[in-house]
Amino acid sequence: MRGCRELTRDGYCPTHADGKQQHEKYYNKHVRDKQSTSFYKSREWKQTRQLVLIRDNYLCQSCLKQNRVVPAVMVHHIVELDLNKRLT
Repeated sequence: MRGCRELTRDGYCPTHADGKQQHEKYYNKHVRDKQSTSFYKSREWKQTRQLVLIRDNYLCQSCLKQNRVVPAVMVHHIVELDLNKRLT
């Protein structure tokens, strides 16, 4: 967490990990639309996400561009999901 001095592998210390989970739970329930939630729970997305992580050796590609080696914890879209829905 920004400002936290505890070193971690995934970016969140035990003190701040619960807050991140609470934020994600709130976002998914109250902010993200049902179509997006459905997409992220789909078998196709889960398979694609896993293939991308394998392809990228489980490393964050944005960080690699800055010459930093950081484990990937998420997969980003080439085209944002909302824009992608509008294109189809």
